[in-house]
Amino acid sequence: MGYSNSQVRLNLKSKEEMSLALIIFTLLAFPFAVVIYGLLLKVLWGWFIVPLGVQAIGVAHALGLVLLFGFLRGAIKPDNTEPSWGYVIGHFFLKPLIFWGFAAIYHSFM
Repeated sequence: MGYSNSQVRLNLKSKEEMSLALIIFTLLAFPFAVVIYGLLLKVLWGWFIVPLGVQAIGVAHALGLVLLFGFLRGAIKPDNTEPSWGYVIGHFFLKPLIFWGFAAIYHSFM
């Protein structure tokens, strides 16, 4: 048994409500994303920079550098489109995990 268009529309929110929900989610997810990126920076720094003779950094320094780089880079979003749920989740959580995975592979060759 299929669903009619009227039944499906009942579950959809207005564009304004979805945009507001995305903004709230982004604000709530941002601190977690900073921590994920900070931990990633700390690990990658230890894997690839410390062997070159540079001093290791702690989590606090890594978090500070992530915020500094984010501030200097500014807000970058694809095209002139509105950010979507997939973009925000991918940028905050999936991107660092993919980077971490590739870095672990590269580190295994060192």
